[in-house]
Amino acid sequence: MDSIVRNVADLSADERHVCEHALGQPLRAHQRVVIQLVDVNASRGNATTPPAATNGADDLPDWCTIWADLSDEEIADLESAILDRSDSRPAW
Repeated sequence: MDSIVRNVADLSADERHVCEHALGQPLRAHQRVVIQLVDVNASRGNATTPPAATNGADDLPDWCTIWADLSDEEIADLESAILDRSDSRPAW
């Protein structure tokens, strides 16, 4: 599994535009973009099952563990609420 981390402030205008288009939201200079490549065959289960969450977790800040105790259903509910709210925001 490969990860790419870029500071938004360091992106060229073209790179930033591509990332904003792919993510569907504007980026801010104080943010980072993290892209992770995952081999589908290496995941636990089938192609729709994400890989184990512990891969590379040692490099993550402590706040990333906020999801650790949530079930998949609770995370899906939160994701749905976040996406609903983001859809209601005006486009930049």
